[in-house]
Amino acid sequence: MPNWVRARVTRVLDDMHLFQRVEDGDTRVPEEIQGQGSSVVGVYNYYSKDKSKTVWITERSIWWFDGSWQEVPYMSIEKMMLPQEKLGNDDCLRVFTTDKSSHAVPIVGRHGRFRDIFEFSRFLQRTVDDLKRVAGEDTDRGAT
Repeated sequence: MPNWVRARVTRVLDDMHLFQRVEDGDTRVPEEIQGQGSSVVGVYNYYSKDKSKTVWITERSIWWFDGSWQEVPYMSIEKMMLPQEKLGNDDCLRVFTTDKSSHAVPIVGRHGRFRDIFEFSRFLQRTVDDLKRVAGEDTDRGAT
């Protein structure tokens, strides 16, 4: 099976000025994320000295720091909500998961008129759609 997450990173996140690819074993990856059974792909807002404003992307999930490290696997994402106020300062993507919890993922940057939160939400939605479609195909094949 192709790695859908890496493909989406290439198509969507690589062009974002605050995104940087990072590989497993890189000393900059927080130890809480290393060795969790999923390869690290990159980090959003890498240049921030404030770890609560970075989002780490792995092949299985996204991670960010909110008092402690938070992880949301792609397959657990049910829906996402962008900030309601178009020009507001709320730079958190609201992610709702299958266990009925809600998470505020910090996506703080912008490039010109456009906020990064729109591209990041597109990355997440397309990744989730790809993975769920492939999981459904695998389920369909197993049923025959």
